[in-house]
Amino acid sequence: MPFISRIQRQSDYSLFPPSTPIVIDNGASYFRIGWAGETEPRVIFRNIVQRPRHKTTGETVTIVGDHDPTLLKYFDCTRSGPRSAFESNVVYQFEIMEYVLDFAFDRLGANESQIDHPILITECVCNPVYSRGKMAELLFETYGVPSIAYGVDAAFSYKYNQQHGVCAKDGLAICPGFTTTHVIPFINGEPVYKGCCRTNIGGFHITDYMKQLLSLKYPHHMARFTWEKVEDLKMEHCYIAQDYGSEAQLFQLKEKRKQLFLKTTSEGRQRAKQKRHEEELERERRNQEDEVKRLYVLRLDLYASEVDPTFVPKLDIGTSQSTEVPRLRPLTKEDFQIVFGVERFRCPEILFRPNWIGIDQAGLDEMAGVSIRRLPSHDQELESRLTSSIFVTGGSCLFPGINERLEAGIRMIRPCGSPIKVVKALDPILDAWRGASAYAASSQFFTQTFSKMDYYEKGEDWLRGEWPFRYPHISLFLSSSFKLHNHLSIYHKLPTMDSPPQTKKTGLNLPSGMSETSLRLETFSGSFRSLSSLSSPSKSSTCSDRFIPCRSSSRLHTFGLIEKASPVKEGSNEAYSRLLKSELFGSDFASFSPAGGNQVLGSSPMSSPSKNMLRFKTDHSGPSSPFSPSILGHDSGFSSEISTPPKPPRKVPKTPHKVLDAPSLQDDFYLNLVDWSSQNMLAVGLGTCVYLWSASNSKVTKLCDLGPNDGVCSVQWTREGSYIAVGTSLGQVQVWDGTQCKRVRTMGGHQTRTGVLAWNSRILASGSRDRNIFQHDLRVSSDYISKLVGHKSEVCGLKWSHDDRELASGGNDNQLLVWNQHSQQPILKLTEHTAAVKAIAWSPHQSGLLASGGGTADRCIRFWNTTNGHQLNSVDTGSQVCNLAWSKNVNEIVSTHGYSQNQIMVWKYPSMGKVATLTGHNMRVLYLAMSPDGQTIVTGAGDETLRFWNIFPSMKTPTPVKDIGLWSKGRTQIR
Repeated sequence: MPFISRIQRQSDYSLFPPSTPIVIDNGASYFRIGWAGETEPRVIFRNIVQRPRHKTTGETVTIVGDHDPTLLKYFDCTRSGPRSAFESNVVYQFEIMEYVLDFAFDRLGANESQIDHPILITECVCNPVYSRGKMAELLFETYGVPSIAYGVDAAFSYKYNQQHGVCAKDGLAICPGFTTTHVIPFINGEPVYKGCCRTNIGGFHITDYMKQLLSLKYPHHMARFTWEKVEDLKMEHCYIAQDYGSEAQLFQLKEKRKQLFLKTTSEGRQRAKQKRHEEELERERRNQEDEVKRLYVLRLDLYASEVDPTFVPKLDIGTSQSTEVPRLRPLTKEDFQIVFGVERFRCPEILFRPNWIGIDQAGLDEMAGVSIRRLPSHDQELESRLTSSIFVTGGSCLFPGINERLEAGIRMIRPCGSPIKVVKALDPILDAWRGASAYAASSQFFTQTFSKMDYYEKGEDWLRGEWPFRYPHISLFLSSSFKLHNHLSIYHKLPTMDSPPQTKKTGLNLPSGMSETSLRLETFSGSFRSLSSLSSPSKSSTCSDRFIPCRSSSRLHTFGLIEKASPVKEGSNEAYSRLLKSELFGSDFASFSPAGGNQVLGSSPMSSPSKNMLRFKTDHSGPSSPFSPSILGHDSGFSSEISTPPKPPRKVPKTPHKVLDAPSLQDDFYLNLVDWSSQNMLAVGLGTCVYLWSASNSKVTKLCDLGPNDGVCSVQWTREGSYIAVGTSLGQVQVWDGTQCKRVRTMGGHQTRTGVLAWNSRILASGSRDRNIFQHDLRVSSDYISKLVGHKSEVCGLKWSHDDRELASGGNDNQLLVWNQHSQQPILKLTEHTAAVKAIAWSPHQSGLLASGGGTADRCIRFWNTTNGHQLNSVDTGSQVCNLAWSKNVNEIVSTHGYSQNQIMVWKYPSMGKVATLTGHNMRVLYLAMSPDGQTIVTGAGDETLRFWNIFPSMKTPTPVKDIGLWSKGRTQIR
């Protein structure tokens, strides 16, 4: 595989014996690799991959990390932007990770595809088991490494600096990284992962925020603000203010004094005079150009009059100058200078105020307080020791002033007089790799690895818990994958080699033989030592997955009933009594007679009566559902037909409650002409006009008329419902104020009709017949801020996910693509559809669940998991799928169809059972929109009607919708 890089290849790979481990610091920003025992990594590069094609030969090359800009002119990079294997500091894209590892081992000097050295690789705190298992599969299957071990980068850095006397045994480790920030408390040199916390803010967000501010401040240089340049500006000029408010006021005062100085001094007056002189020269130059143009036009008119006597010249150019569009101000040398002002301390401030960029999480100083409060023991002396040694590491802690700001912020949340000391790592960038290198060079490392033989014998699932029992002295640098509610981690005590592990029931989902305890971190005293164990007693309880209390131990319908013995009354119905108890309390009570104390059907004897009438009892054998065929069991003597009847299905009206006439509503599958706003306004595109219909008072307003040479192809409201975007047949995108019926902005870019639009919180995406997707930002003067190229035919479907992170697009090329905001290349290409994909809908109930529908040749509704690209389900509807929409109130989805049945169908997810099938349109149901309350849908078709259906219940009262189908007899015209 050809690589392009400026990194020199190492030549001493063969000099290291196979027993020498390779140490990898796999960071989200930079990748570092080297040999155990050394103090510096051999190879360092950015952890990104780009795969462009050569312009002449068409060969695809792989560019990993930093590249030579002079070589990129020979390659086409428009379709392959930089991509990362990380998502929120966790590796998910292992195809990209394989390119990175190929390049790293090649630069390290490996000549063969097999790596015969053990590997120690770092990971984030509480790394998911899925990511760790896939990394093990990649290293074992692809590279054939003999053994691997994992470690937490922040813990390696802390122990390395503790060895050098920078931090104490008790302290807090704050690690602001590239995409996330972690806080880990250390007690007696051991990390307490119960007190960990994380926030999704890091250096990436600072650079992105600065890039946005500079692009808005200098729109002429928007294309010049590349990621690398903004990153360099951030590292060279940014700092963290100790008090942001005071710093901002001081900066404004300095700016005012500077302006006043320039106005009052002779130098300032001279500059102003020079600027006026340059403007006069520019004005004279333009006048001369206009005069030359005027004389040239006059000569052409005279010549044309001589050749053709019927020629009529245009009006004099001098008379038309009054109506000429005013020219833009000419650019001067000041326009090519960047003044780096308040951005120097405003951008790094988001580490302490993430809400400035829309992240509703705590800052660094607040996280320290949260971590201390999460500790198991609340000891004032211990908390004082922790705050006396606050250790800061990671690439985002290099800003000047971060120590002082952290100390001031933590002092505000700690009791008065608490000792607070913030120290920075010796080298925040390389200390994690150096700590891992020292650990891999210790004698205990080989007893704490996961071998290839173990992997082939038990697979990657062995990483979930059985691995520590094979190697009882495993280091606590390994982050646990058992998580609490906020990405916290619990570590487990390991048994000694002398005694076999004892099985205990704990509150955690642990493998058999594992008990709830915590491992210990070894102390650096010249070398790494083995780990000792601390016992942690736990109460016996039923285990459940992911720390969710087990349902089998919390069923409130299974209570034990203890009654005092009483004589059976004459004529009583013992069978009815047993049935009543079984219905109320579960099947366990069918085995007890009403008199109490007698055993029925071979049940165990009842314990002695107690004062409590009801006592909690776990059901181990009975059916879990109250609607089971036999509640009393097979030997109860009762028929299985005696059971509670199931809940009747929800009633859905079969007729629309309102019908609107919509003349000139086009019968075109690729258009999107109906949308319902959050302010209860329905927008409909009819021919060349857009009409607004108020659902509250049925008032119709004409929003715009595009004229005879243009037409409406798509409409889309913003989420707030105040502005509406209109796509035209000429390729324009117009934004209108729906309340004032006033056009706000017109944006170009597309070559032909714009048939689909999609808003998120601030970005408008538009798809066109020219196969391109443009992203528009109204805050930017340019027509579009990015261009997404991936479809080979017309784009007819666009939908943003509810968290604004992913954009799904469907096209006439039968492709469904998923994009994110970090790359101009699709992260998923789904090609299972066999017809055009217009119907797209993201589930509001489950993150990453995407539904899509195909055209006439496909007729299927498919459900996708966008986190891994797997297809979850597929249903053949029998008709062309035109639209999809999820219910906001219940987990149901509605679909509209075309050839050949033109029906509307309501489905129950995930069973995909049909709730209702509605008919009424005579032609394809091409348009669909949902009301703000989520109860009503409106459908449109080529029969020039809009029909309103009540199909979903409300959020608060899930009662059947009242059938008001008689309203459909009265029609209203929308224009």
